[in-house]
Amino acid sequence: MSPAFVLAAAKKDLLRRARDPWAFLLWLGIPLLLGLLIGMMNRGGGKPRGRLLVADGDGTFLSHAVSSAFAQKPLSEMFDVESVDEARGRERMDQGDASALVVLPKGFGRAVLRDEPCRLELVLNPSQRILPAIAEETLGVMVEAVFYAQRVAGDRLRAAFERIADDAGAAGETWTEAFVADFGVEIRRSLERVSKYLSPPAIRVDAVQPPAEPASKPSFVSLFFPSMIFMAFFFMAQGLSDDVWREKAEGTLRRAISSPGSVLGLFAGKLLAGAVLLLLVALLALSIGAAFFGFPWSSLPAGCLWLVGSGLLLTTILTLVQLFASSQRAGHLLTNTVLFPMVMLGGSFFPFEVMPAWMASIGRKTPNGWALEGLKSILFARASAGEIGVGLLALFLGSFLLSAVCSYRLRGAFARA
Repeated sequence: MSPAFVLAAAKKDLLRRARDPWAFLLWLGIPLLLGLLIGMMNRGGGKPRGRLLVADGDGTFLSHAVSSAFAQKPLSEMFDVESVDEARGRERMDQGDASALVVLPKGFGRAVLRDEPCRLELVLNPSQRILPAIAEETLGVMVEAVFYAQRVAGDRLRAAFERIADDAGAAGETWTEAFVADFGVEIRRSLERVSKYLSPPAIRVDAVQPPAEPASKPSFVSLFFPSMIFMAFFFMAQGLSDDVWREKAEGTLRRAISSPGSVLGLFAGKLLAGAVLLLLVALLALSIGAAFFGFPWSSLPAGCLWLVGSGLLLTTILTLVQLFASSQRAGHLLTNTVLFPMVMLGGSFFPFEVMPAWMASIGRKTPNGWALEGLKSILFARASAGEIGVGLLALFLGSFLLSAVCSYRLRGAFARA
């Protein structure tokens, strides 16, 4: 097998691909499309976010405190708080434009200070579940806080309100030093009355910390992205394997049998051209993974080599299947019969981490499942240099052995049929 003949065969295949670029652009576009879709899945970190409408009909300090509570973390990370009038707020809730509407009636602040009945209305969006429930629980906590504040300092709060509301008293005369001192003494006495429940606590709570999860635990999106890459490489390998029928139809195979270059050189050239195409797609896919999904850029060289070796192994497997078919249509049917079960079991539809244990154990033993786990080990920096080297040797050695079998079949029964 002459190296010059192998290079000439590879050049011939690359030039033929260049004249029909749409198939290669499709292969090249798959990682771009997958990166876009998975990036959209990952946007926002998976946290729910909605809009909370507040119809404040009171306009007092206490009514403002309700909306301000939702503007503090962590609630501010879930709600965009917007002030509206009640009629407009109800209209927008009917349109499903918000997660919840809080209606604060006029006299809300006065009723809270005087410990009088007051009706605070919460309108929930029935098409949502998580955010409306959070808003309801938050308001429930506020109600409980007001109840206990009234039990501790309600008398003084009501006295302060009466003094502020008194027409004869000015705002500057209300909060005199004597009044503030008396107010502090009353708070202290109230706390002393409940001190037997607070210090020492009547109930002791021992906090048990759960086992710390590894800081580098990968997310579902980062696990899903390598699976999608392998699915793209599987379809690419199917397209490369179909090329043997084109060689047969154009007479190239028949001429190679009678030439000094041999069929093995022709097939080696095809694999070399395929390796170039696989490398371009692998480089694009892993660059997207490093740029958008946090994979280390230092993993690109080993990852690209791993993907090229995996793609060549898949190509030789599917080519061998094609060589036992009676026609090109039958070859398509046979490769699809092999492809889809291997894709499903090999972790390309769903990551092994979310599959049933028995199915994942079978899938990891398939060629593409084993190669997929190796790629994850590289991208998540779990594999040593020695393990990567042994894995690459196994991939390229397997491709070489299968290539020898394919060449024997090419110059034998397949060429004569």
